[in-house]
Amino acid sequence: MQKYAAFFYRFPVLGLSLILTLAFLAAYSDLEANDWRRYDESEYLYFLYNKKSIQWVDSDTARVRCKSSLKGEKGKNWLSEKMKQGIVPARDVENISLATFLIDIKCSNRMMRELSYNYFDKSVTVLSPFDTFSANWKFITPGSVGDKLHSVVCQPRN
Repeated sequence: MQKYAAFFYRFPVLGLSLILTLAFLAAYSDLEANDWRRYDESEYLYFLYNKKSIQWVDSDTARVRCKSSLKGEKGKNWLSEKMKQGIVPARDVENISLATFLIDIKCSNRMMRELSYNYFDKSVTVLSPFDTFSANWKFITPGSVGDKLHSVVCQPRN
C-alpha cells in the first residue's frame, strides 16, 4: 500500500488522471450493461433485449439481440425438464446461466425468426452455439413473449 501512496504523492496529476480514467471506465461498462431492457418475464425466465443492438435489415425487418436468464431454482428445474425433453442441449445443462439469441422481426406481418442461439455459463463462456436455430419465419402469437418483443422493437417506428 505504501508503494501506491508514494506513487500518488510523487505524481499527483498522473495519479488523479489514473483514478478518473478507472472511474470513467467503470461507469461506461455500467452504461453498456444498462442497454439491456427487460421486455417480459415468465415463472422461470427473464427476457431482455439490447436496445443498441437493433438494426434495420430493410424498411420493415428489425434484427435484435436478446437474452434470457434463469429465475433461481425454479428456472434451473425448468431448464432440466427441457433438457430431458431434448429441447435444450444436455451438455453442461447444470452450468447454464443465460442464453442469447439473435432475432429478425417483420413488423408489418407480425412474423419472427431466430437466427442464432447460444447458451452461456456463469462466467459467460459459450456452452452451446447454434447458428440458424430456426430460419423459418413464424407468426407472432398475440400475448406471447414474441408479441411483447415486437411491441418494444416495432412500435417506436409505427
